[in-house]
Amino acid sequence: MDLRYPIGKYEAKPTLTPSERVEAIAQIAETPKGMRDAVSGLSGAQLDTPYRPGGWTVRQLAQRVGGYGGLSFVGTPQVIADQMEEWLTSFGCDGFNIMFPFLPAGLDDFVDKVVPELQKRGIFRKEYEGTTLRENLGLPRPKNRFFEG
Repeated sequence: MDLRYPIGKYEAKPTLTPSERVEAIAQIAETPKGMRDAVSGLSGAQLDTPYRPGGWTVRQLAQRVGGYGGLSFVGTPQVIADQMEEWLTSFGCDGFNIMFPFLPAGLDDFVDKVVPELQKRGIFRKEYEGTTLRENLGLPRPKNRFFEG
């Protein structure tokens, strides 16, 4: 582990009890607010002091961990799919910017657990109609100025 950075590798317990799972989800959901609260009274000099020599400053760490203040979906794959479906159908949502608390496991969990749930509901495609981005966006293929054929 590189000691210049205060965030190490995430190691999940192999199995969690239902109450441990609820507690872990609550802790993840509260992390950004907790980080903002923890640094709100620090001076500029304190915020710009590295956590370890050559490592992140307190400001960099706070921005990395506590900087996102947008909408968060936390829960089981079914709960997350319920929340996404509600936004898509009730609030005129065009899509989502997905962020994960850790990688690559967070991305893997989303792809392996949430996406299939969304596909079952018919709100996430299983295939693309075309073979190129241009085709999937319904855009015509431009003429090749170097080849008239």
